[in-house]
Amino acid sequence: MKSKKTTEQVHKLVTEIDNDPDNYQTYYDLCMLLINEESFDQAEQLLNQSLVKFKSNDQARSLFEYGIGILLYTNQMYEKAIPVFKLVDDPKLQHDAYLMTAQSYYALSQYKMAFAFALTASEGHKQDPDTNKLLGDIQLATGDLKSARDYYDTALKNDQTNELVFNRGIVEAGLEEGNFINNKYFDQVKKADPKYFENAKQKLEDINKLITNKEN
Repeated sequence: MKSKKTTEQVHKLVTEIDNDPDNYQTYYDLCMLLINEESFDQAEQLLNQSLVKFKSNDQARSLFEYGIGILLYTNQMYEKAIPVFKLVDDPKLQHDAYLMTAQSYYALSQYKMAFAFALTASEGHKQDPDTNKLLGDIQLATGDLKSARDYYDTALKNDQTNELVFNRGIVEAGLEEGNFINNKYFDQVKKADPKYFENAKQKLEDINKLITNKEN
């Protein structure tokens, strides 16, 4: 059920479309709003209709192809999302498309491909926190803790989200041979959001138990 605020936003965008039916950005904004509200069927219908309507406009086409990729990714249809993101050829969207392609490969645990696309996404965006976080996540997943540390540290210059700081804490614990005591990153997350910290800590403990059981 949509909130009052969302309903108002939808109404506003629909009105803007009625007043200016040739502004493709408004159609895209409405599609993203529908995806955020998990109105996936409506979003898919509007994206496909918009793709047809603006097919002669290369920038619009790229934007709606990117939107379809986001819809597929959000629905965890990563294998289908990847070739759609690769269709995006607008230079303004290249970084985002490469990054989402990398995210999709990462979700599929195809870390070499994920790293390759994330590295491409980083070209010209060396300080982008999202790109550096993903590069750190990939290196963490492959066990290259020192590289993960470097990418996370770069990301932390512009981003202090709980997930990023916690992951940096995991790297620190790993480099310190599993020492979870006196870990400033974990302390920072625990202070900022105790509930998030406990949930993340429990998830980490569950993973460690799973790994231990497999080794035994």
